[in-house]
Amino acid sequence: MSIEFRCTSCGRLMRTADDTAGKHAKCPACGAAFTIPAAGTTAGEGLPPVQPPAGPPPVMPGPTPAASPGASANPYQSPSAYPAAAPVQAAGAVHSTRLDIGDVLRTTWEIFKVEWGTCLAAGILVWLTIAIAIAVLAGGPFMLLFSVSPFLAMVAGFCGYLVALVFAAWLGCGAIRYFLMVARGDRPEMGELFRGGPQFVTVLLTGLLLSVAFMAVHMVAAAPGFVLAFVSPKMGLLLMGLGRFVASVVIWVASLMFSQAYFLIIERNAGVLESLQLSRQITEGNKISLLIVSIVMAVIFFVSLLPCGLGLFVSIPFAILLWPVMYLRMTGQPVAGGR
Repeated sequence: MSIEFRCTSCGRLMRTADDTAGKHAKCPACGAAFTIPAAGTTAGEGLPPVQPPAGPPPVMPGPTPAASPGASANPYQSPSAYPAAAPVQAAGAVHSTRLDIGDVLRTTWEIFKVEWGTCLAAGILVWLTIAIAIAVLAGGPFMLLFSVSPFLAMVAGFCGYLVALVFAAWLGCGAIRYFLMVARGDRPEMGELFRGGPQFVTVLLTGLLLSVAFMAVHMVAAAPGFVLAFVSPKMGLLLMGLGRFVASVVIWVASLMFSQAYFLIIERNAGVLESLQLSRQITEGNKISLLIVSIVMAVIFFVSLLPCGLGLFVSIPFAILLWPVMYLRMTGQPVAGGR
């Protein structure tokens, strides 16, 4: 058993053993002193701050790592109120939690029913911002220079498009952080979407690495057919098609394997290779579940297109919220409502 609560000074989520209720401690993030609440307190409840005694704020002595429940079992647990649990934040070995597809869909729907307007507004705002950035940075130079030189207009438009992609990566960091907060039951402000933070460089590099790797897989898979096409065009084209199909399957599986990398970068400030490695570990045993969820969402998207596309106003924000809920589930973290 454990007690979960938030610091009333900085709002940081903390977890400690239930036998520490009533003791004095201080927040490891901001140093604010408080009294640990009784067992059964939910993560969203506040704590009455206490005035620290004269001298340094009291720090509750921590138990040994072996006595800290779950310290070695789940490195993604929220930080404890005492410094002895700091190893919880170390990368270390990852023990993922198996996904229950029905539970994930039900949980997401319960949160979505309450936060539908928030999710829809945030999704539209992100989409419009990126669309405007592409129109201004790529479309603007192209239209201005086309009458002078079509080639120069294409080069300028392409460069502007690359800049827009960098901006989209920065905005995506804020969106990930925003929807993680929604999935946890917090009430983030819309301005959170525009706080990309320093992680956007890592997110951008991770995306570039995956894109280059996936392109290489396609090229390697199509190479035998391309060579054979000089001898037998029909057989070469057939082999190229088969190679691309195999490459698509491999990339699909790899995309599911590394799908949690961006969440790990935002939440744990993981590096490029570390985020990919940890994503592979927490999706171990969950790839089939992720695949089934992806297929279910694809069907939902198709059905939502039928009523003049109006269903997209439900399916898209639901899908955006679904992925952070799955991440929290796979890393054993609580979601909105204390579930």
